[in-house]
Amino acid sequence: MPQYRILFNDKERLTGALQLVYYSLSNSYTAIDKCKEGSSVFKEFVESFFEVKLSNGEFEVFTQGDVWELLENTFLTKRLDNIQKPLETVLEEIKASKLKGEDESETRMLNKQLKKKKSNKLAERSSIEKKSLHTFEIKRNVEKFIPEYKGEGSLLYGNQWIYSFIRHLHCLYERLQVAYDFIIPAFEQELERMPEISAKYGALIKTNMQQLKSERYYKIFIRGVISNILGEIDITAYEELCKWLMGSRAYLLLTIEKLIRSVCL
Repeated sequence: MPQYRILFNDKERLTGALQLVYYSLSNSYTAIDKCKEGSSVFKEFVESFFEVKLSNGEFEVFTQGDVWELLENTFLTKRLDNIQKPLETVLEEIKASKLKGEDESETRMLNKQLKKKKSNKLAERSSIEKKSLHTFEIKRNVEKFIPEYKGEGSLLYGNQWIYSFIRHLHCLYERLQVAYDFIIPAFEQELERMPEISAKYGALIKTNMQQLKSERYYKIFIRGVISNILGEIDITAYEELCKWLMGSRAYLLLTIEKLIRSVCL
């Protein structure tokens, strides 16, 4: 069935869509044994038919706190100041800095209370218990999937279920293409609303635009989708993340987790 290449003319995007479906299948919370068996059959089928290679490794996920850190106005400045560092490292540094700031703020407040009360009992306290920084564990994908074309097409005999699967998959594929196409225009509009950022980092942004686009699509949007599917972030955080990444066209991606589940069914 070589005609499918007309529908899926971007091999990388097709592989990404299939990877999301496979990841959703293999991480279901219901009937785990059946899901493992089903995901194994699914992987074998799509790798043979679509001529792709799916990764068995785990993806990185966001927590609720990570999403709200990304949405803050200060994130972009800190990210551009540390463009050479991985996104995960910058997020951890921001969280650690905020935690330290909260500890220092609590210390100053307590010191003021000590001075006002002039209590000997409180004055003897030499140190203040600080909050501990929770470790932020990131699941990393072990193997990157690399699409490879074989020389010949495949012929598939199937029923209505196969047709339904390909139609739903194509819809998911188109949604991912929309996300990829609109991330940079939305980013450029965001920069227009922040002339001070554009003036200070304009040359840096232009030089690293491809890196920023890749980061915003693969490391933020795709991770956001996976985190939403697994319940690591709620629908509100996911919707705000999409609006931040894609502006007014984000509504096309707000129900993508339901679309992925419909492909699985």
